[in-house]
Amino acid sequence: MINNLFNNFSWFEILTFFVLLGFLIMLICDLYILKPFYTYVSNKADKPFYDGKIAPLFAFKNGKYMYIHNILLTLVFCFISFVIPELLFPGKNYILGTILIIIMLLPCFIIKGRGNIFHDPEIIQVSDNYTKLVNFKDGGYSSSYYILLTIFNMMFCFVFGVLAYIMLNNFKYFLVIVFCLIFEVMIIFVDFTDKIMPFNMQKESGFWIFTLIVALNIFYIAFRL
Repeated sequence: MINNLFNNFSWFEILTFFVLLGFLIMLICDLYILKPFYTYVSNKADKPFYDGKIAPLFAFKNGKYMYIHNILLTLVFCFISFVIPELLFPGKNYILGTILIIIMLLPCFIIKGRGNIFHDPEIIQVSDNYTKLVNFKDGGYSSSYYILLTIFNMMFCFVFGVLAYIMLNNFKYFLVIVFCLIFEVMIIFVDFTDKIMPFNMQKESGFWIFTLIVALNIFYIAFRL
């Protein structure tokens, strides 16, 4: 019966539906399953770690609870988005999509875990009617901006590196993979990268200069060599 409902849809449309469904169920799980569970466990623990006032997705900014929570949500998302469609419509490589998504998100978890190097955006109350979101400040690197950069870099690595190399078997796409992985290490360990760069990567201008360097290099390798 379920298969009949999707007979007229393409593989891409089926995948898109289940990915959106995965995000929706992930949010429901965060608010209505994990939130009361964490509240109960925290109340029973010797050292409470969660007050239940805001969603766990925003409450755990770093540390072991952030890792555990993000892993749980990722597992829920991957199961709904890729495992279920693989069971319903086998042979469509949904499991491969799951693996690629997990690998793509892993650097984001590492960045969030390096709380002493990366800082979260800060909301500053400028006046009664105006607030300002500060992403860049001295003494650390913007987690939000560098997470977006790592997602861009890894997506490019998979689409124009891994997948292109598998389908076309051209050595230049293998070079794309190598260079993307090098840039990925430079992004994750930006505090060491910053020491060899002639600009300050803690500032917004430095971030965009570095982003431009990354983009120009991988686009050149992918489309010019």
